[in-house]
Order: sequence, then C-alpha cells, then structure tokens
Amino acid sequence: MTDTRSNHERAALLAISKVYDLEEDIWSPTYGIRGKLDATVEAVVSDWCSSQISAEPIITSTGPKPFEIKTGRSTGTMEHRAQTMLYALLTAERYGAEVSSGLLYYTQTDEVINVPTSRNELRGLFIVRNEIAEDSMRRSRKMLDMGSCTTDSSLSPTVDGHRTTHLNPTQRSFLDNWESLIAFEEQKLRSFKEELWTMEAKDREGKGRCFSSMVVDSSYPPLPQSPDPQDAKNVYYTYRFIRSGDEEGLPSLLSGHMRRGDAVLLSVDSESHLLALARGIILKLTSQNVVVAVDHVLDLDTIMARRVVFKGASLQAQEDSPQILFRIDKGETSGGLPRLRANLSRLFHMGDHLRQLELIVDLKPPQFVEVDQNVHYINPFSVSLNEIQQLAITKVLAAQDYAIIGAASGTGKTIVISCIIKTLVGMDKTVLLTSSTHSAVDAILLKLRDYADFDILRLGNLDKVRDRIDIDMTMGLV
Repeated sequence: MTDTRSNHERAALLAISKVYDLEEDIWSPTYGIRGKLDATVEAVVSDWCSSQISAEPIITSTGPKPFEIKTGRSTGTMEHRAQTMLYALLTAERYGAEVSSGLLYYTQTDEVINVPTSRNELRGLFIVRNEIAEDSMRRSRKMLDMGSCTTDSSLSPTVDGHRTTHLNPTQRSFLDNWESLIAFEEQKLRSFKEELWTMEAKDREGKGRCFSSMVVDSSYPPLPQSPDPQDAKNVYYTYRFIRSGDEEGLPSLLSGHMRRGDAVLLSVDSESHLLALARGIILKLTSQNVVVAVDHVLDLDTIMARRVVFKGASLQAQEDSPQILFRIDKGETSGGLPRLRANLSRLFHMGDHLRQLELIVDLKPPQFVEVDQNVHYINPFSVSLNEIQQLAITKVLAAQDYAIIGAASGTGKTIVISCIIKTLVGMDKTVLLTSSTHSAVDAILLKLRDYADFDILRLGNLDKVRDRIDIDMTMGLV
C-alpha cells in the first residue's frame, strides 16, 4: 500500500480482516454531508518507523476505514482523495471510532493508496461546500422573493448560459412562474429532509411523515430475495416491523399518509449517527405491522454495539434484552426536480424547440390531418367500442402534435388507450407508454394481455409492478 504523505521508500502493508458493509449510505447531520461508500472494512495498517532498524513493520493503525474503488486509470487525483477524506469523516461518525485515513483502490493498476485525513484540506473542502450551499440558498430565496432573474435586463437574462432576449413577454412570464415554483418545491423538500434530524420521530409521525417506535418482528424470516438469481446487485431483504409494546396512544399504521409501494428510509429512532441505515420499499401494510424490503441486512447485534459505543455501557445495562426502536421515514422525492429545471431550460433555448414552445407556452392549437375512420389499419377490436370511443381513436391517429382524451372515470379511457396502442403497433410504429403511477401503466398492460401479439418491455421498480404483469405476459422486465 502506498501513502499520499509517506516519505518512506518502502510501501506500507495492509490487511483487511472484515467487511462491515457494501454500498453503505451514511448521512451526517454533524457535517452536513452524505455519501454512499463502496465498502467499509476493518483494516490493519503496518509501516516502518524512520528510526527503526528491524526489517519488521509495526502496526500503526487498526479499525474501520472507507474503501473506495475506482476503475479509471488516474491514481491519487485530488478529487478522489477529497472524496475519500470526506468518507473517512462519515465512517468515524457512523462507527464511533477514530478514522485517520481512507483507502483508495484502483482496479486497473491494482494499487491501494492510503489517504490520511488532513485538517487543513478538510477545512478547505468544507469552506467550498458551504459556499456552494450558500449560493444555492441565495438563488432559491431570490427566485421565491423576486421571481426568476431571466426578465431582469440588468442581469443579462439567460437560461443555463443561453440568452433569452428572443422570448416575448408571455414566454418570459411562463418561465419565471415555473422557475419560482420549482425553487419553492426545492425549498420545501429541503425542510422535509432537515426534519429527519431536527424533529422527534413522534412529531414527524403526527404530520404523517414516518412510523415511529417500530421494532423488528423476530417471527418473520428476513430472507434475501432477488427477482433474478444472476443479478446479485438487486437483492433485497424483507423485514416486518411492529409497534413497540412500550408505546401507547400511537395512531394506526393505516393513517393514509404512507402506503404500499412508497420509498422509505430506515433509521434508529432518536440516534442521529444511525440515520438512514437502509433504503427500502413498503411491500405490505396493515394497521398493526408493515413489511419493508430494504437494500441492507439489519444486524441487530451490530447496531446495538454502535449504540453502546456512543452512549456507553450503561445503555446495555438498562435491561437484559434492550429493544432497538426504528423509525420508518418517507423516502426522498426530489430526484426529478433537477430534470424538471433542465427540461424547462431546454424548452426556451433559442431555436431549439420552437414548435414545442408555441404549443406549450403560446397555446397554439395542435394540428390534425384528415383520417378515414374505415381505413384498413383501424384495429378490429375497436368495433366493440361506442361511437365516441372510436372517434377518439381516429382523432389520435390524425394528430400531428398531440391529442388529449378527457372523460369521467369509468367511461372507458383505459380500453381506448389499449386499442390505440394495438392500432399503432399494427401500423409498424413504436409506442412509449408512460404515467405518473405504476398502477396506471399496469392497468393498460392488463387490457393488452389477451390480444397483444408483440413484445413489451416493462420498465420500473420490481416492487411497484403488479405480479400478474410478469406472469401473464411475455415481456422483458427491467
């Protein structure tokens, strides 16, 4: 093993005696950072002292260390070192141990580099981090208080570096409005995240944002499951949680705020250093218990040991078999906001999407061509539909821009969309079916089940796709 600060001609030696976790998520309210560590290992490092005559090395450090794996050719770059040093801080907080360095492993050169944590370098990293955070907050506040700066001519109006002087007042107003709405949602989501460590679990549950005081039901076997035996990356572990017997007066789990299919974060209740131990999905939910599929094994003995490190042996002496209280928080929902802002910016780039800009912002009516309802490629299945439903199909086939089918619930929109898909595929067209919910997509695919003679690729989280879709249809599932 080489060391970024070693002056010795001979390399130090490294032994890894244990792997604590793989792809471990660590959130740190203390430092305001979080990371996903490739591996966390028990490492023993030995080195030669400058005054040592013996050829035998001596152990200089032992304990948990982050083990970051890089597949590129560059070795020891500042970016990689900075990441490893920050991961060392996260490891120290999670494991309650002094972590003086992290490990970088480059697969192409088969080189392991020891990266010591330097106080001055860490200080510089946090100064930059704070400046970025401050700039982000300033930008959000400005959008909320004053509207987007795109209409302020004194600020050289731009959208992601592209000038917006080509926009008319209506288009600028549209852009300002949606930029402000995205900024407002980002601000609310930041507050939502901050509550994970600034609000007690019971208070969060009162707002419908978590289940508090939950314990693992030992009678439910947490067996690893994988939809594809060849795909070890997507293995998850199922656990059933019930209310602690010591807690009374808590609401039913069927409060309506959290439901089957929701993404969740699993933490130890009231332990900030054991925040977001695992991510998961709610598989089943009753008034008394919740079954969650998570991406990490919950080793209760290891978790208790980490609590003892932070709170002392007195914690273990409280009772012979102390329960570990978990909290199940609603998962993050902010992943799509950067994409929303990027799509909004692209829409207003000069000359890039003029037709879409006219349709979406200027509300120009969509264009249609004449289509004969009785042409041969109309799906025979549509014969069973009523006149209005058949007219809707014809209108879609005539659309040059878009067509909207609007109707009350139960009037047959799903069967019409299924028929449209069948018709378009019969015309040798490729169809992309998308929705804001997995259940809506599955409902349409179930309509296609009995008469689809073409391949379907279903994209989505396995825990949110209906089981019958995979069983009843010949299709790829990703």
